Amino acid sequence: MTKARLSLAIGMAVSVGATSAVAESEAGAIELGKGVLFTPVLDVNLLHDDNVIHTDENQTDSWMTELKPSFLLSAENGTSEYNLRYTLARGDYQDSDADNYTDHALEADASWEMNDRNRFSLAASYLDLHEARGTGYSQGFGLLLAEPDRFSETDVNGTYRFGAESARGNLELELGTSARDYDPTQFVDGFAADALVSGRDYGANYGAARFFYNTGGKTKLLAEVNHRQIGYDEVRVDDTSRDSAENKILFGMTWEGTAKTTGTVKLGARSKKFDEPTREDFAAPAWEIGVMWEPKSYSTFEFTAASRFEEARGAGNFADVEVLAASWSHDWAERLSTDVTLYNQNMDYEGIDRTEDVSGASVKANYEMRRWLTFTLGYATGSQDSTEVGYDYDRAVTTFGFRATL
Repeated sequence: MTKARLSLAIGMAVSVGATSAVAESEAGAIELGKGVLFTPVLDVNLLHDDNVIHTDENQTDSWMTELKPSFLLSAENGTSEYNLRYTLARGDYQDSDADNYTDHALEADASWEMNDRNRFSLAASYLDLHEARGTGYSQGFGLLLAEPDRFSETDVNGTYRFGAESARGNLELELGTSARDYDPTQFVDGFAADALVSGRDYGANYGAARFFYNTGGKTKLLAEVNHRQIGYDEVRVDDTSRDSAENKILFGMTWEGTAKTTGTVKLGARSKKFDEPTREDFAAPAWEIGVMWEPKSYSTFEFTAASRFEEARGAGNFADVEVLAASWSHDWAERLSTDVTLYNQNMDYEGIDRTEDVSGASVKANYEMRRWLTFTLGYATGSQDSTEVGYDYDRAVTTFGFRATL
């Protein structure tokens, strides 16, 4: 378990049927020369989904095969590091061809340590992904879509950190910009619903400042300020602008390897202010918590909790989201391990009377037949309860797959 994995878990978005992967650091690499490594990975999964379209009636169940090849190009020289990753995901449903998908993800990052007190990193990504029918903007009417919604998402950000690792204080500054653009939605039988899918594309400029104070040992106090400016490309049909500004201030602490735990706890306040005066501004407490407890070298527990804003998928000003998740990873033998996850997500839409509660659990067994070949068997179940009619659903996914590396 690494600190990077814990940081990722704080902002995790859990989905039913997601299959965690064996650590890619265990994969073999090809030396291409001049310190460049090429690391290919192939994931193959066979899944059974008992509710492909996420609906409470006329449910469709189907077997699905997913092929997910990826590669990583990496290089480092002691003071700098470079990574380029590409992932292709192809899903084919045996009994629901309309839900087939092909996703792409291209991600790059680089970091430089100019000297003991100055470090800088850049990251960029381009995602071409899908939203399964009955999720996202098609909640409640997934059966009316002829195919999954598709969107592209770009993000570019940079981070500068000042201060030596052993210094009393460190200052970190972050700036970034992102955009999400949806493809035109295809409906069945000529059905049209422009009011349901218009005004979805938006972009955001964001920034953050963080100050870390080293109290000695492995514990640091921190203060963090975040700002995010969101702008939509067009106004939704029969609606008003949802352009807004989000602000968040957090105080907390981070520690590493203390009493077999590593974690970050941040508490504070957050607010969302709309440009449109008819939309009501909002303020609430904020928290981001991630704690990892490793009582034994072969057994690890993780707990995460977070509050955040999400842009409304459909009607409403926005969604106020609270997430809780707990997981347990255990190595039963040298080649056999299991992962168990429980989660709950509550989404309260402001501006309308709509609340959704999503909860579920998953269990997965991993068998490392060879260093380069790992088999997995998993089962995940989840449900959504909503105040909106037709938005409830239950879903279970069984997965059998393998990961092959060099």
